[in-house]
Amino acid sequence: MNWDIVLTLWFNQWHSPTIDPWMIALTDEKTWIPLFIVWLVYFIRLYKKGIFKLLLIVAMQITITDVLSSRVLKPYWKRQRPCNYLPVHEPGNLCRPSYAMPSSHATNSFGLATLLTRYANAKNIIFSFWLWALVFSYTRIYLGLHHVADILVGALLGSSIGFLLSALWDKSGLLEGK
Repeated sequence: MNWDIVLTLWFNQWHSPTIDPWMIALTDEKTWIPLFIVWLVYFIRLYKKGIFKLLLIVAMQITITDVLSSRVLKPYWKRQRPCNYLPVHEPGNLCRPSYAMPSSHATNSFGLATLLTRYANAKNIIFSFWLWALVFSYTRIYLGLHHVADILVGALLGSSIGFLLSALWDKSGLLEGK
């Protein structure tokens, strides 16, 4: 058995009927809308009229990471989800016969956390980006929907894209003067 399956099964075993509903809720993007609103208000106060430029780069980043992970890499690697072949705990019946590598949740969330970190200046807000990305991604292992490597590859890919996109954006000078 390889390290990825061993770690996936180890992380997945730490479940309980009390935590299961929380993990099901935390894996759903809609659950996080209040946090996203807090971030939006923070950035509106920070960038004022420049918020539209920042929202444009955020939309670009999410589009790039989502298309690359979901439509290019998953069909290329064709890696099964653990819930389709391993004896994992799988509350909520969220398993489907789609591919797992890389995790789009991890790719999108770590890409967004990396990108937003470049434009924020408050430590507690920056901390919330990374905490959200970690929790949002971990739920996928807990629910038996992804292997550890799916999350790690997604996190690395998303962070790289977020960093590269923000570096290109900074070079363009479009956020100067906010």
